[in-house]
Amino acid sequence: MKISKKMALLFTLISLIIITFISGLVQNRIQKSQILEDKIIQRNILKLHNIIDFNSEYLKKIAYEFQENERLRDIINKSDHAQLKTYFSDSNLMEELNISNFLIFDKDKKFLFGKSYDISSNEMLSVSTELINFIKTKDIKKYINKKKEIFYMTTDYEKSIFDIKEIKNRNTQTIGYIYFSRAIDSHFLSNISDVLQEYVSLINSVDFDKFNTIKNKKLNIKYKTVNVDENYLFTYVRYFDEFENKNFYFSIKSKRYIYQELKSNMNFILYCVSICFLLIIMIFYIFIKIFFSDRIIKISNKVKKISENNNLEIIIKDNYDDEISFLAKKLNEMLLSIDIKQHEKLKKERDFLKSVLDTQQNIIMITQGDKIQSVNKKFVDTFTSEDNFLSNIVLVDNNTQKNLLNIAQYYSSKNIPAKFQIMGDDNFYFTFDVSKLDMGKYLICMNDVSTLNKKISHLEVKASIDGLTKIFNKVAIKDMCEVWIDTKEFHLLVLDIDFFKKINDTYGHLCGDYILKDAINNIRKIISKKDYIGRIGGEEFMILLDEKNKENAINIAQRIRQNIENTIFDYGNNLLKITISIGVAKNILNKDTYETIYERADKALYKAKDEGRNRVIYEKEE
Repeated sequence: MKISKKMALLFTLISLIIITFISGLVQNRIQKSQILEDKIIQRNILKLHNIIDFNSEYLKKIAYEFQENERLRDIINKSDHAQLKTYFSDSNLMEELNISNFLIFDKDKKFLFGKSYDISSNEMLSVSTELINFIKTKDIKKYINKKKEIFYMTTDYEKSIFDIKEIKNRNTQTIGYIYFSRAIDSHFLSNISDVLQEYVSLINSVDFDKFNTIKNKKLNIKYKTVNVDENYLFTYVRYFDEFENKNFYFSIKSKRYIYQELKSNMNFILYCVSICFLLIIMIFYIFIKIFFSDRIIKISNKVKKISENNNLEIIIKDNYDDEISFLAKKLNEMLLSIDIKQHEKLKKERDFLKSVLDTQQNIIMITQGDKIQSVNKKFVDTFTSEDNFLSNIVLVDNNTQKNLLNIAQYYSSKNIPAKFQIMGDDNFYFTFDVSKLDMGKYLICMNDVSTLNKKISHLEVKASIDGLTKIFNKVAIKDMCEVWIDTKEFHLLVLDIDFFKKINDTYGHLCGDYILKDAINNIRKIISKKDYIGRIGGEEFMILLDEKNKENAINIAQRIRQNIENTIFDYGNNLLKITISIGVAKNILNKDTYETIYERADKALYKAKDEGRNRVIYEKEE
């Protein structure tokens, strides 16, 4: 480890110990502020519950007044719709009571009369069918018996607080039921927000399961607090929706005034103490660095540079008159002596090596860094000039600028040929063999395999093409699909010509071959150049569609199907029309394999056939 790093490590360690201690104190204060925040949150939750409880009690009182009304009892007992309508003829009744719904049912829960009112817009509405069905189908006794609880439900996408009372005659026999509710609308939430001085809203679901509990009288209020950032936190208070039979939540958005103020103050104290301490440490560090460590590091870097560049002519300078300066002077004298002897040895080796290299049939060069130091006769015959070698060739396989050594080492390790384009000439293919020499030099051997590589490439292309349709065969299109599966989202189409066997049996295989080629030509005009098509069976084909969007993929498939359906295939004296069935499936990135996506597309194809053929079926991801 360098001297400067040891010094820096020591001073850093001392600084970290002190800063860690102060940070611990700060964190302790911040944790206490978070405890205080939780107490404030609990107080707001109780306020919220009390507001809701107040509105629920208000509904219960209204229901009780109507429950005890003798005249209303008589009308309900008779199930007289006309008298009910007359009794509740006051158009301002709902506004005066500040309620959203009230409904009356007979003892068999048959709907008799009701009103619905939008408090926010001051408009009368028609009574919700969902609400009537809720009363008819639910066991409403549990709402009547639990007098102290608050009940919630959703009708027409709006949450409400509701209460149900049982109406009895003088003989305490049940003659009907009366329902009242108050919508938890924007006006209701705004009033709560004003009381709490926080923003309150409703949400239907949350992504966590564990909740804290506040015990309030006989109720246990469940809530969860989430720290969004340093400025705000959200509290979710859980309640139960009787209609949807699931939980919903009041969300309280609170600003973290206490936390922010305390953290700001503590951070300021930590900052001031840290700055003062660091200033003292830095003054001491700079003194040692200037007079000792920098000079030693300078000498060390010079020696390192000499080692890396193999340049013994570099001079180590030091202007002080002490032991370190004496060491620098002696190092300079030693390096000069080594440099003289080494130059004499290298000259003899270079002359010998040059004579050997010129006898080789492969292209051979010796490089040092980015420079070509020596080449053989074969190199000059091929490339003419060694000085402009890299500027006169283009590496076709890779657009990244690299020096020759990097290119040679890369293709040597991969054991594959590099494709070059020499200015004014065709593409060439070379294999590389790299050997490291002394003093940072490398021996690079290039073997021209252009003729062999072209023959191999021609055979590979020929082996991947279907002889009849001139598109990819099954092996090639499968390989391409496996490459796409690991790199991008796309859609796979599997196509099958309907009743193709009947065409072969009726008109002959030559006619069938003609239809296959013409159908493929039509399809290739529709799909993009980025897409791939291959033949995977007699009349079955696969298309790799470079398209993420489901609707676009289906539209392209439909265009293919309609094109084939509308085309008249002229074979001799026969005018034929055919149809195709298409199965479509989307690649699930990092999940699908060739087998799974093909299975889904093939399943969709068979579904298209089962449903009558000449159609496109999209198979959803599992």
